[in-house]
Amino acid sequence: MMRRMGLRTLEGRARTLVPRSMRPAASRLYYTALDGLDFIAGRRDPLVPPKRLLRISTDPSSDYRATGAAFREFLVTHCGLRPDQAVLDVGCGVGRIAVALSGYLEAGGRYEGFDIVPEEIAWCRRQVSSRFPNFHFQLADISNQAYNPSGKTRASDYQFAYEAQTFDAAVVASVFTHIFAEDVERYVSEIARVLKPGGRCVASFYLMNDATRSGIAAGTSRFGFRHRTGRCYVDDPHSPEWAVAHDEDVVRALFQRAGLQPASVMYGTWSSAGVEAQDLVITMKM
Repeated sequence: MMRRMGLRTLEGRARTLVPRSMRPAASRLYYTALDGLDFIAGRRDPLVPPKRLLRISTDPSSDYRATGAAFREFLVTHCGLRPDQAVLDVGCGVGRIAVALSGYLEAGGRYEGFDIVPEEIAWCRRQVSSRFPNFHFQLADISNQAYNPSGKTRASDYQFAYEAQTFDAAVVASVFTHIFAEDVERYVSEIARVLKPGGRCVASFYLMNDATRSGIAAGTSRFGFRHRTGRCYVDDPHSPEWAVAHDEDVVRALFQRAGLQPASVMYGTWSSAGVEAQDLVITMKM
């Protein structure tokens, strides 16, 4: 019997054999086949998306439940999230944080998430909202070269579909790592608008500072970010929104101008030793 290999190893080997133009279709077919095997073997959890969806914006080989639970504990520990509070998940993807919070938020609590990928929002509505009526998902038709190139609205013009001072906590996971400076500025302004006074936001970034630049120069960083695009840096100029970095000083100043006081920064493993893969910035609305 063939020895089992990791999904990322198998996919990586397959990518070297498939022409670039055919890789998206080949990847979709590959993970659809794996989903079929899981179904036959009875390994399907209704609150874990199929791998063909996970491949869009997450790593299909990661533990969906475990990573979601870790983020929930982070919100509780570092943002003081209580079961009766309201959470906004900016770029909620395929519901990793929502599913983790479904066993934590009480009926008096509330979860709102939005994303730009229709298939992910459709799954979240079908599998999560149907079971937890205080969990809601919205599709945002925002243009992004990596995930929604045909979107009609620029991120820099997008207004969140929520009233002011609505949420106790906001999560922005793996969003600012895919959008440009003017888009980040708009989102931070909107987050400040919809947070209640004292509300907290945790956002992930690739932050450029002396330490991360040293890692890049030493060749130990996961990304090079050698290409300047406006006020930020991209790893691949041909697909700029796949990975975007921002100057830490600029990010701190941006949050402060919006009325969000940076409480702490936890640096990621992408360029050095850290807590999570990406850098985490925690702020509080004054």
